[in-house]
Amino acid sequence: MLDKTKSPKDLGNIISRISTAEQWRDGNYREDWRRYYRLYRSKVASMEGRSNVFVPYTFMQIEVIKSRLSESLFSARPYLTVLPRGDEDKSRGEKVQTLLDWQMNERMDLQRMCNDKLLQSLCCYGTAVTYTGWLVETRKVKSNQTIAAPLEDQFGQPLLDQFGTPLTMASRQVMEREIAVYDDPVCQSVDIFDFFVDPDAEDIADSRY
Repeated sequence: MLDKTKSPKDLGNIISRISTAEQWRDGNYREDWRRYYRLYRSKVASMEGRSNVFVPYTFMQIEVIKSRLSESLFSARPYLTVLPRGDEDKSRGEKVQTLLDWQMNERMDLQRMCNDKLLQSLCCYGTAVTYTGWLVETRKVKSNQTIAAPLEDQFGQPLLDQFGTPLTMASRQVMEREIAVYDDPVCQSVDIFDFFVDPDAEDIADSRY
């Protein structure tokens, strides 16, 4: 869906950049990547007059390497160690480490994402791309809440007790409020054919887009 806040000129620049990056990528890597994928899936061009038996050695090697990488990365928790800058930060460092470990496993499900897509792309194409960011999802819920409704006289004036405090009466009303369903980091695997990068860049750090 197009971002309606973007002007036609901005959209034209974005499409032009994608087209330039795609042409450069396809001209340098597309055929190699397609060949790597066919080898991984044990798909070879049929030849007449000879056997078309293909030993799935490429598939076997990739699956073995992928399993070993996964084991080395995720065999023990926590995956990251947070070191304090000083003795006074030791307690906070432990809390940050616990938070990161919980987010990586319970919210981001990092191990499953790496095992299913990321490591396979890395082993098959030599390149793996991920998107990391922060995702906030909310939804509206309705619930019965008890509120203190002020008592008023026939003229609409609040009734007061002997101390001058407004009188109230408990009342139940249906209230609608917005709650956060997800408010944590997110990590997603990006298909290598959906990744467009500046052709003149030497690395991601100095890429214009």
